[in-house]
Amino acid sequence: MSIEIAARIKNLRKNRGLTATQLAEQSDCSPSTISEVENGKVLNPAAITVAKIAKALGVTTDYLVFGDESIDSEKKNSAFFRKYTSLPEKTKGALQNLLDSMDNED
Repeated sequence: MSIEIAARIKNLRKNRGLTATQLAEQSDCSPSTISEVENGKVLNPAAITVAKIAKALGVTTDYLVFGDESIDSEKKNSAFFRKYTSLPEKTKGALQNLLDSMDNED
């Protein structure tokens, strides 16, 4: 695995506010696998591992492997929703109010 792929995974995980343990849980991989992949210790991870990590991060395997900047809209929305569901109710209410106010601007 190239250093670029490892860096992409680590950056995406951090940008999504996930710990390595949380990514491991969401991807059904062991925490040690996540650590080894992110630190470039695994040169050729199994395709299923890359696919699980990509799914958990809401990106395509192509993005992880090739750095393709296009992130599938459905996966991006799914990742947003996963993050939203973990928010406190007060924060969810604030976001709903924000969205409601945006609707009123039309």
